[in-house]
Amino acid sequence: MNNEELILQMLGKISDKLEEHDKHFESIDNQFESIDNRFESIDNHFESIDNRFESLETDVRHTRMLIEKQEHNVQLIAEQYGDISAKLERVREIDELRDRVRTLETVVRNHTVSIKELRKAE
Repeated sequence: MNNEELILQMLGKISDKLEEHDKHFESIDNQFESIDNRFESIDNHFESIDNRFESLETDVRHTRMLIEKQEHNVQLIAEQYGDISAKLERVREIDELRDRVRTLETVVRNHTVSIKELRKAE
């Protein structure tokens, strides 16, 4: 074998080795592509979770505003109840006074009749 044949043989072996390395790198590239696809899937999943959290945060803010409004309404009702309760107590007192006045009016009428009868009898 001469030098040219040796060089060609060596170049053939180098070429074979390079092909093996190319296949190996192609396999590695495929693995990285698979990993990239998985990461993309995870990113999409996280994006979906972020969107759901944003929606939940909006719902929580809305709910908090509704609760604060209801608390204010309950406070107003409690204040009005106090006023109404005081007015109802006053109404009860007035009803009692009306009953007493009616009783007094009845007694006065009866006494007036009795006095007139006593005057006639004299």
